[in-house]
Amino acid sequence: MKKTAFFLLMLFTFYWAGVYHSLPLMVLCLAELLLFVVLLVLPRLLRSRLSIAFPKQNETARAGAETLCRVTVRNKGKLPVSRIRLRLRVWYAQDTKGVEKKLYGGAPCGEHVLEFSIFPAYCGLLQVRIDRLRAYDYLSLFSSAKRCKEEMLVAVFPDAPALRIRFSDFEGERDGTAVEQTVSHPGDSFNEIRQIREYRAGDPGRHIHRNLSARTDKLWIKEYEKDMNQQADVLLDLEGFSERTVPEKSAFYRLLSALVLGLLQETPAVRVHWGAPVGGNRRSASIVTEEQCRELLLALYQMDGAQQEEPAAVSEKAESLGRDAFRLSVDLSLFAGDTLLHRFSAETLEREMREKFFTV
Repeated sequence: MKKTAFFLLMLFTFYWAGVYHSLPLMVLCLAELLLFVVLLVLPRLLRSRLSIAFPKQNETARAGAETLCRVTVRNKGKLPVSRIRLRLRVWYAQDTKGVEKKLYGGAPCGEHVLEFSIFPAYCGLLQVRIDRLRAYDYLSLFSSAKRCKEEMLVAVFPDAPALRIRFSDFEGERDGTAVEQTVSHPGDSFNEIRQIREYRAGDPGRHIHRNLSARTDKLWIKEYEKDMNQQADVLLDLEGFSERTVPEKSAFYRLLSALVLGLLQETPAVRVHWGAPVGGNRRSASIVTEEQCRELLLALYQMDGAQQEEPAAVSEKAESLGRDAFRLSVDLSLFAGDTLLHRFSAETLEREMREKFFTV
């Protein structure tokens, strides 16, 4: 539209310059023609002095939350560029579909940072690529584009609550009696009382501090030290994982994160076992912090279900871990040993994780 208007303006000036034989109008017409040619060539010159790059090749984000990303634009020329456009493509790994975004901005001389937002809906590895840079002239009549291959990976982690799991028989409680003992040195025994806190739903009744509760008219719970050698084992059954859709994979990651974080509230460490590439050994990771849980998820993102466990191998691995091992399958079935605790639904996963309480 702007080009048409500019071209009509030149014709209008040329027409009236011819009608009135006006030298000033003829000079104006030539100036407009010269400006037209300059604006036609200028974008190519401006574009050749531009380059782009992501400040970070790897970013992190939370599923369902807005994430701010940055791209650095370098203008090596002596003329500022008033308008540029970047074409971005955003998609999940192993997913052929993607979302196209267009980012507009300017490029003054030197370095300049442009910001844009993404809204990752699912957990997993999100790829962001800038595949085209377009520079405009100062009137935005013409533009010139060049291809780019700048990429960035965004690891999208779940923001899920910890699954509520309570162990019914700690080492010191297998006889069914309350375990309270006095030790001479703190930490000598996992049966030592670590703290006294207010009662929460799901706390075992045998841990209620009856004397203190009677004095204060509130329920108080005795928390005991845990054996630092104790750990929970979780086996991931990844059979058929690569055929799952992005939302289904995301639901698996969310449930796995909630399971691990829930177990960490009951035991000092959680050891997760999963399949490895063909010809290699099965992999495992010991997790004691939320950050290590993220590292586990990142390892699974990178694998992205490319290698699968055979059903027989999963059974053998489960037997080697013992009857107390947890098992999580890609259809969101959670087992404790051979017992099915619950089969979650991807559609109602958030509500189920908040409402369900498991005693094992």
